[in-house]
Amino acid sequence: MLRFADLIAKKARLGIDSWASTDAEIPGVVEPVHELIATEFPSWRPYPWGARGTTDDIVRHLLFAQAMLPEYAERFRGLGDAELDALAASFSLSRCVRRTRLCDLLASQMGAVA
Repeated sequence: MLRFADLIAKKARLGIDSWASTDAEIPGVVEPVHELIATEFPSWRPYPWGARGTTDDIVRHLLFAQAMLPEYAERFRGLGDAELDALAASFSLSRCVRRTRLCDLLASQMGAVA
């Protein structure tokens, strides 16, 4: 976690990770783009997320994420095979922490959908 903590913080600050974003990050950057799209392309209705969601995907989740790649890759510079193997192993299922509250919430909603 220490190796990636500042990158994770940057992703959160910029709303780069669509799964962890509130879509309210960096409004001074993204809102003018949303306004421009709404003004210049008022009938644009891309499937499935609409103009706002698609704009967020392209600007934050693709453009900004791509721009972070060199910074992310730099975290691996100089690591040997053993260190890389240890990093990969840290993502194994046996090392995952079960998010009980989330699992319970999802399970309760599955009954509501059925």
